[in-house]
Amino acid sequence: MPSFPIAVDYFVRFLLVFFRMGGIIFFVPFYNSRIFAAQIKISLALILSFIIFPLLAVQSFTPPEEPITLLFAVIRELMVGLIIGYAAQLLFTGVQFAGELISFQMGLGMAVLIDPNFQGRSTVVSQLYDVFALMIFLAFYGHHFFIRAAVQTFDVVPLSGFQYSTTLGKYLFVLFGQIFTVAFRIGIPVLIALFLTSVVMGFVARTIPQMNVFLILPVMQIAVGGVMIILSLRATVMMLKFLFAQLEKNVQWLITNM
Repeated sequence: MPSFPIAVDYFVRFLLVFFRMGGIIFFVPFYNSRIFAAQIKISLALILSFIIFPLLAVQSFTPPEEPITLLFAVIRELMVGLIIGYAAQLLFTGVQFAGELISFQMGLGMAVLIDPNFQGRSTVVSQLYDVFALMIFLAFYGHHFFIRAAVQTFDVVPLSGFQYSTTLGKYLFVLFGQIFTVAFRIGIPVLIALFLTSVVMGFVARTIPQMNVFLILPVMQIAVGGVMIILSLRATVMMLKFLFAQLEKNVQWLITNM
């Protein structure tokens, strides 16, 4: 029976490439969706690894000699995908948080559904904004950008070359704080309209005490909120386009400073 010996150097190279691509596939939004089975994600990571691996054969690389060293090298490759996915997921978390704020102001805080992506409970408006953001993400080829970014990491961060720094940690903390900024940027038109509705109904209650405002206000909030969500869709698209462009810059910065 013919044998096909594989050099240890090339096997370890391919293994590390696979774990880096797998980390990005399993952590980046859209690719990490629970809609896709784990077998599909692993297959995609393998296909991308086979495509990218020949381009890295010319890079100088010394394979780890000890199993523990190899384990740490694999963890470093997974960290590359985890950090890139973390930065992207924070943006979608901010969009979901905007939906939660709007739901609370509309009086729909108790109208929750099972979120298939996170296997948790989230409001109807939050899931609506999440799906809408994902559609815009795909429309602007965000899923293609992360594949390009994954390939670019090999030019900047060599195999087993990931290094954590204080600057990188501070930047990730800043990105986490931007969840609230993203939420208010996305939800501010609807939130302002709902706030003005409450103020107007307060004046009505003072002017016409006979009117039962507590019966009318919930209906008004749902009606005004629904109308404003529709009217603000164009502004939401423009804001998401800006945020996704900013996300690309953030990912580029992270790759450069790994």
